[in-house]
Amino acid sequence: MLTLNGSVVSTDTDYGTALLDERSGRYWTLNPTASLALRVLLDGGDPPQAARALLDQYDVAPATARADVDKLVDELRAADLVTGSVSGSGIEPPAGVTRPGVAGSATRGGHHRSATRARHALRSVLGRPSRPRANDR
Repeated sequence: MLTLNGSVVSTDTDYGTALLDERSGRYWTLNPTASLALRVLLDGGDPPQAARALLDQYDVAPATARADVDKLVDELRAADLVTGSVSGSGIEPPAGVTRPGVAGSATRGGHHRSATRARHALRSVLGRPSRPRANDR
C-alpha cells in the first residue's frame, strides 16, 4: 500500500493538495488531477483505479490518465514523499535506492535518471518545491 512518508503532511487547498516534508522544510503543490490520483492511491487503490477516477472526472484519454498516474507515483517516490508499493502495477521502489536524492540514481525505461533530474521532473508535475518564507514558520 502506498503511504505518505512519515515526515510528510498533506492538506487540501482551493487549488489541489499541498505536501510538506517537515524533515526538509520543503513543500509541493499538487494540481486537482494529481490530488485525485494520490487520494485514490493513499486509500488503497491501484493505478488503474486512480486512472479510472481521472477518466470519470476529467476529459482525458485512458492511456494518458494511466501514464500520468504512473509518472506521479514515480516522481513522488523520487522526492521521497511516499513509501510502499501500489498493488497490481509493478510500481515499486527501485532496487538499491532507499532515499532518492541521497542514495544516487534510479533507472526507468532504460534511461538513467539522477536524483536532481527526478526533482526537476517532479516540479513539472507537482509544481515547484519551495521552502516556507521565514515569517510563515
